[in-house]
Amino acid sequence: MDAATRRQYLLVLTAAILFALMTAAPARAVATGTAVEPPGGDAGDAMDVPRVPTASGDSAQARYPVFGVAFGCGALLSSFSDVENAFHRIEAAYAAQGIQLHPAASVRKQPVLMPTFTLEINRWVQIAWQAGRSWDDNDGLALTGGLVTGRYILPTSPTVSLFGGLGGGKYGFKFHRAYGQVISSDGLGNYTTLDNIRLEGGGAYWTAAAGVSFRPAPKIAIGGMVQYFGMGDVSTTTEQAIPISLNLSGAEIGGSLTVFF
Repeated sequence: MDAATRRQYLLVLTAAILFALMTAAPARAVATGTAVEPPGGDAGDAMDVPRVPTASGDSAQARYPVFGVAFGCGALLSSFSDVENAFHRIEAAYAAQGIQLHPAASVRKQPVLMPTFTLEINRWVQIAWQAGRSWDDNDGLALTGGLVTGRYILPTSPTVSLFGGLGGGKYGFKFHRAYGQVISSDGLGNYTTLDNIRLEGGGAYWTAAAGVSFRPAPKIAIGGMVQYFGMGDVSTTTEQAIPISLNLSGAEIGGSLTVFF
């Protein structure tokens, strides 16, 4: 499946999830049991305003919007083949000039840390601001953007909900490779070394996400999510005037713990 087909598939899938969320009837909590007449009143008065738990840990007295902070961690599923091919092309350009460079190391994918600020508009709609980061001294990817999701609360299990959403934002990347090799000499003891090659840049992204959330308590949620980041081609030129085009589109899978206030 090519990138364009995969992108269309994800958009259609997410749109279908959101449509289902918007058209589904909300779950209702039903109070059962025997009414007991309180002092000074009758049984009918006691049952007028039932205070029972509702779906996803909400209470009958819940008030919106609700602010939350999520601590997420995940793994990138992208192979970063464009990055590795770019370094190989640069090395090949030097080799054509008689300069043999040792091959660049493969991209080391670090865990993605994804702190997120959330705002629940109601039981079915949530807005989130994400700040993802997968970074070390040589390889790094940082993302900042927004995500709007809709929830469908399972009628048979009110503490569990399915969600899907769309969003977008900006990203930046860096990929550095150290060489430390002599690439030219004037024969008089003067020489030039190639210390490192750097690929850096950024751009805009769109994103689609889907997952499941478990809410064991009104102020705590545990979730698992797959999120796809669609990025356009980023072009740059190296010191050898080699045109480089990178596309870092890919998915991230992870989990999160959200605390609501």
